Amino acid sequence: MNSSGGRFVLFLLSLLCFAEAHARNQGVHQKSTQVQPDSAKIQEEFKERQAKINRIVTAIEEENYKEAIRIATALIPGAKTSKDTVALRDAYKLVSQAYHFTGDIPKRDHYHRLHQELASAFGVHFDELLQFPKSSNPTIADRMRYIFDEIQILEDEEGSYSLEQVMGNAAASKFTSNFTIPPGEKLYGTRNLDPAIYGSIEPIFNQDAVYWARLKLTGSANQQSTFFLHPGIFWGASWEIIDLFVVSGNDSVERFHFGLSVPANKKYFKYNQNYFEVSLSAGESKTIFLRLEGSRKEKLSVWRPDHIGLVSNDINAQQDRNGYYFIRDSISHVHDYSLPRRLNHILSGLNFIAAPSYNAYEVQDVIARWNEFNPSFPYQLIGHDTAAYYWGKLSIINTARFAGEHSFLMPEQWDDIEIYIPNEDGSYTTYYSGNNLRPSKKTIPSQFNIFRVRALEGDTVLVYFKFKSNRVFLGALTSLNKFEVFHFYEAQLWKDRFEQSIWVILVIGALFIQLLYYFILFFINREKSYFYLTFFFFGLFLASLNSANIAYWFQSNQVIQLIGISFTFYGLFRFSESILTWDEEKGWVKTWIKRINQVIHYGLILLATSFTAYAFYRYYFDAIDYSNENPFKLLNVPIWFIGGALVVLLIQAVYASFKRKKFAHFFLVFYVVLLASSVALAPVGLKLLGGGIAGAS
Repeated sequence: MNSSGGRFVLFLLSLLCFAEAHARNQGVHQKSTQVQPDSAKIQEEFKERQAKINRIVTAIEEENYKEAIRIATALIPGAKTSKDTVALRDAYKLVSQAYHFTGDIPKRDHYHRLHQELASAFGVHFDELLQFPKSSNPTIADRMRYIFDEIQILEDEEGSYSLEQVMGNAAASKFTSNFTIPPGEKLYGTRNLDPAIYGSIEPIFNQDAVYWARLKLTGSANQQSTFFLHPGIFWGASWEIIDLFVVSGNDSVERFHFGLSVPANKKYFKYNQNYFEVSLSAGESKTIFLRLEGSRKEKLSVWRPDHIGLVSNDINAQQDRNGYYFIRDSISHVHDYSLPRRLNHILSGLNFIAAPSYNAYEVQDVIARWNEFNPSFPYQLIGHDTAAYYWGKLSIINTARFAGEHSFLMPEQWDDIEIYIPNEDGSYTTYYSGNNLRPSKKTIPSQFNIFRVRALEGDTVLVYFKFKSNRVFLGALTSLNKFEVFHFYEAQLWKDRFEQSIWVILVIGALFIQLLYYFILFFINREKSYFYLTFFFFGLFLASLNSANIAYWFQSNQVIQLIGISFTFYGLFRFSESILTWDEEKGWVKTWIKRINQVIHYGLILLATSFTAYAFYRYYFDAIDYSNENPFKLLNVPIWFIGGALVVLLIQAVYASFKRKKFAHFFLVFYVVLLASSVALAPVGLKLLGGGIAGAS
C-alpha cells in the first residue's frame, strides 16, 4: 500500500465513495425539500461522514491502520442511525482492510462479511461507475471498474438448475457472498484492477461446475444508462457458454445467449470478448442472473478465469463494438516500443473461418455463405489447434470526418495474404501481402502487411481476406497476436521506423565490422582466440539482424534467434578458455575448472541443437498458441543454464584477475561491461516480449 500505484487506487476509492455519496445525497435532498424541514442538516451530516471516509483512506495509505480503525468504528454507529448505506458499506470495507494489515484476522473477516452483505443488497449504481480521474482524456483503463463484493454466487454442480429454481425461495437461500478471492492483498488489488495481481490468483472455486451469479443494478438517477460488463478481468479468460437473465421490477425476464465457444453469428452480443449490455431507465433497478458454464482451463493463467467477478467499462469509449470497428477522428492507444506506436486493436469487428485448402473457396462464395461457415471471433480461436488456411472478414464503419484512405496492418504470422477491398461498382480491389513475400511483391512494398481502405464519413465497408497460417513468434515486430488487425497512422509508422532503423543499422554495421575484423585476424594468424571471437560476434550479428526486422526473411524467427544466441555464448565461453589459460593451474583448481567447463561446453552444444530442432518443428509443423504455457516454460531451461554459465564465467574471470593471469584484467573489464549492458537492455526486451501478451489479452 506504500507504492505509487497503491496511492492511486486508494485515491480512486475515495473519489468513488464521495461521488456515490454525492449522487445519493442529491436524491435525498430532492425528496427532503418537500417533507423534511431539516434537509440542510441531513446534507451536512452526509458530507461529514464522507470527509471521515476520505480520512480513513488517507490513514490506510499512510499505513496508520489504528487511526483508520478508530475513525471507522466512530463513523459506523452514526451511519447506521442515518441509514447511510453508502458510508456504512465503505466503512465496513475499509476497516476490514485496516484490520487485515494489523493482523487481526477475526475482525477482518467479520467486517468483510458485513461489507459483502450490504454491498450485495445495495448492488451497483450506475452513477458510481462514471467517476473517472480528473483528466481531459481518460483512458479505457481509467474508465474500468471492478465488481466483486456486490455479486452473490450459487454452485450448480450438475448444471441442472433452471432460472425458475434459482429465483425460487429454496435456491435463493443457497446463494453465498462472493468467496472466490479470500480477504487479503490479492482481493484488495483485484478490486482496484492492480496489474501486479493479474494472473497470480489460484482458483479456489470448482472449475468443473456451473455457477450462477446474482447482481442488482440501478440506473443513473437522471438519465437512461447502459451497463457494459465483462465476466473476468482478462478478455480471453472467461466462460465458454453464458446465459444472461435480466429480471425487471415487474418480474418480466429477458434472456441473452453468448460465450467464448458460441459462434459469432449466434452470439447475441457481437463482441470478441464476453462483454454484455444491460440498459436501464433513470432510477430503474434490475436484477441480473448469469449462468456461467465451461470455465476455461488454459495452461497460461491469463487465459483462464481464476475467480468470479465483473469488469465494468464505459460503452461510449469502445471503438470496437456490436461486430464493427468504428473509425474515429483520432487514435489514442500507444505502444512504447513495438511498431506501430499509435494504433487501435481490432477484435470485435473481426471474424474468421477455417478453410480446407488455400483455394477451397472463391471470394463471392465466401461472401454469400459467410454465416453458414459459423465464423469465430479471434479469442474463440485461442486454445484450439491452428488451422493451415483461413478466411477473415473485417467490418468497418467510418464515423471520422476524414474521408481519405485509412491504413490497417495484419500479423506477421500470415503468408500469402489476399485482401479484397470493395469498390463502388460492386467489384473488388485485391491487395497482396504476407510474410513469405518479398516487399517488392506486395501491393504496398514493405516489411509490414499493410492494406488501405477508402471510406467516406458514414460508410460501412466489409473487407474479406484469405491467408495461410505459418507460425507464432515469441517477439514479433508488431506484437500482434495471431488473430488480430491494427488500425494505425501510416505516416507515423514510416517516421518511427526510419528513426528506429538508423540506430539499428549502425549497431548491426558495427557488429559486422567486428565480425569481419576478427575473422581476418584468425585467417592471417590462425589463432584460436580470434576464431572464438568470430563465433561470438557472428552470433550477436545474426540475433541482432533477426530482431531488427529490416529484412523480410529475418522477422523475429525463433530458429534464427536461438542459433544466434547459441553462437554468441559458445564463442564467449571458448574465448574465455583460450585466454585465461587454465592449463597452467595445478591440483584441484585445474581439475574442477576443467570438469565444470566440460559440462558447460557440452551443455551449450546440446541446448543449441535441441532447442533449434524444437523451434524448427514449431516453426514449420506445430504453431504455438498464445494460451499454451509450454513454449514459454521450455525457454526457461536454456535461460537458467546460460545464466548459471555466465555466473561461473564471472567467478573464473575474477579468480584469473586475482591470480594476475595475462589479459585477465582486460577480459574481466570486457565481461563486466557486457553483462551490465545486457542487464540494462533487459527491460526493453521484456517489454517487447510482453507486447504480444498484452495485445492478446
